[in-house]
Amino acid sequence: SGIVSLTVNIAASDTGPPSVSITSPASGASYTTAQTVSINASAADNVGVSRVDFYDGGTLKGSDTTSPYSYAWSVSSSVNGTHSWTAKALDAAGNVTTYGAVSLTVSIAAGDSAPPSTAISSPTSGATRSHRRATVLPCRPRSG
Repeated sequence: SGIVSLTVNIAASDTGPPSVSITSPASGASYTTAQTVSINASAADNVGVSRVDFYDGGTLKGSDTTSPYSYAWSVSSSVNGTHSWTAKALDAAGNVTTYGAVSLTVSIAAGDSAPPSTAISSPTSGATRSHRRATVLPCRPRSG
């Protein structure tokens, strides 16, 4: 019988984590008007990035599976305060890298939601007023 030659290529496992960074907006940015802010991230891996997750503090806000990675953040007075955004890149092997926080501040004046107030200043409480009223009747000439 003949000799059979067999070549086996074993791919190295993906043990390296992806790299990730938030590219915009810059840390320290402030927002004073309602708008949609795009949180953008760049991520790379020697095999491939599966997705990038976007966190506001510890809360997952959204994920993106295609480059360029981004999340559309709706900014209004309801989110006033300081926000700490991070991006987490994951590859197919489960390797994870988290980019350090980008601090963003929202300070939007709330709309005027208070009802108007009214007050009667005159006449004062308990005051009485009197006035005379004259009635004028039309006159007709007498016939006769």
